[in-house]
Amino acid sequence: MQVETAEQAAQTANAKIQEGKFSLAHEILILGNDRFPNHPSILRYLGVAKFHIGDDTGALQVLYKALEFNQTDVMVLSYLGATEFMVGKYTEALEHLNNALTIDPNHVFTLVKRGEVKRKLGELEDAIKDFDRAFELDPTDLFNLSFRGEGKKKKKKKQI
Repeated sequence: MQVETAEQAAQTANAKIQEGKFSLAHEILILGNDRFPNHPSILRYLGVAKFHIGDDTGALQVLYKALEFNQTDVMVLSYLGATEFMVGKYTEALEHLNNALTIDPNHVFTLVKRGEVKRKLGELEDAIKDFDRAFELDPTDLFNLSFRGEGKKKKKKKQI
């Protein structure tokens, strides 16, 4: 696939990400990054694609680089926090997710991911608040529903 601009590569890849075609998006973005090295939009979506294909190390490298260009990009902060959580960097994950929610307090993905971190850290009431808020914003998010239920079960067991 030939792309004329970095933005075109980023938009094409984002469309593939939205369709769940993460490997294809990754291929487009690798080619885009070869042609337009370190372009912020390409780095942004390349980090997201790497997260979704399970390349945590690659996602972290790319998302840290993307963050250098824009420290207020909610998507970059959210996926960086989510990836840090996946590799056990809970403090860093919480910091990036909190920063993202300071910018956009209604970002469902970020609320769910912060809830996951808080649940892992044993902060069950706060985790449930994040899951509940995400549910209020998007009651169709099945991923959130499963974490919301797990958090409430753990809280109930802790009380017994």
